[in-house]
Amino acid sequence: MVVDGLYGGLVYDVGRVKWIILWTTDCMVATKIIPTKNHVVWEDIVSILQPYDSSDNLPLSCGGAFSAEAHIHANGDGSLNL
Repeated sequence: MVVDGLYGGLVYDVGRVKWIILWTTDCMVATKIIPTKNHVVWEDIVSILQPYDSSDNLPLSCGGAFSAEAHIHANGDGSLNL
């Protein structure tokens, strides 16, 4: 996986889905929801990095959907809010 600068990433297993979030110190963020049985392909997550905001939806076969949003911004002291 190649990402310019420093980065962090987490995968939350939330029952039937995995919620993935990736962020960089230059305020790029990506979020993705995948079925629990799927493997995380970090290169795919890197490819959807975008500045400041990211969102994703995973439709359910019974109707409805899982959705996620991620927002990042820099504070005046150089720290980040995610």
